[in-house]
Amino acid sequence: MQNRNILIFGGSGFIGSHFFKYFENMTKFNLYNFDIHQENKFFIKGVKYLESDVRSSIKTSINTSPIDIILNLAAKHTTPGHRHEEYFETNVLGAKNVCDFAVQNGIKTILFTSSISTYGTREEKKDENSNLMPTDAYGMSKIQAEHTHVNWQKEDPQNRNLIIIRPSVVFGLGENGNYVRLYKMISKNIFFYPGRKNTIKASVYVKDLVSTSFNIINKTKPGIHLYNICNNQSPTIEDICTEMANVIGKKKPRLIMPIKIMQIISYFIYYFGKMCNLKFNGIHPDRIKKLVISTNISSEKLFKHKNKFHFTLREALVDWYSECNEEGLY
Repeated sequence: MQNRNILIFGGSGFIGSHFFKYFENMTKFNLYNFDIHQENKFFIKGVKYLESDVRSSIKTSINTSPIDIILNLAAKHTTPGHRHEEYFETNVLGAKNVCDFAVQNGIKTILFTSSISTYGTREEKKDENSNLMPTDAYGMSKIQAEHTHVNWQKEDPQNRNLIIIRPSVVFGLGENGNYVRLYKMISKNIFFYPGRKNTIKASVYVKDLVSTSFNIINKTKPGIHLYNICNNQSPTIEDICTEMANVIGKKKPRLIMPIKIMQIISYFIYYFGKMCNLKFNGIHPDRIKKLVISTNISSEKLFKHKNKFHFTLREALVDWYSECNEEGLY
């Protein structure tokens, strides 16, 4: 049987690196990484690196077959962190260029990573049928990128398979984001709950995201398939902090700091940093506002279709912490 070609756009990033790691020991796949950066976090052997900027027309071609798969992970995603136009240049124009590449090379399956930012910031639970009300340029750009992929599928609906996933907060080895910042504060006993303890924070372990995504690819037929990807029972910030404290052997956080005080402190630090040309990672007034808004996302559709995760929240944290220690990160 002919090997399947897996083409990942944006494969050098956190999630893309974990996809390559997942496929590493599967000999039936040819792996291609289309990215500006010609390496990934785990230096996976057997990956063919092809320099590509999705903001420009993709000229590179490879020997393909009808069973090839594109995983489009390329994105500007840190919010805040980029000028508004940058999200659209990469996420929307990039979607068009990836879809054009798929047409030119006869590729029939695309998995596109969108975002729960498309739902906007509101407390009620959101499923795949909820109204899309993004509150930032990133979420808006992801909606437009979804439409671009949908238009690609509708040009040949009997043969093209489009999977759109909207992951919640993803954590794991190499993330260097929310969970890493949380770990550092809990490990130093300096974490305060921002505003309240019951803020819902949907999340997914990167290994579950990868295995579930590939399971969806294998199970679906030509059509448009949309899934939220997060734990079935979304934890509160207190649940996450309690589990993390237990895993790393630290005291469970207990104190709550009023959000107004945190905002005043963040404004001072942020603007002091700007005046002194200093950068304080993770500290931004807009990011503080998000801390007390629930990411209350339903993944009921995912689990109804007989998908399952391999890790509970606690098991994921144990696995993540163990891998980070093995890498000498903590």
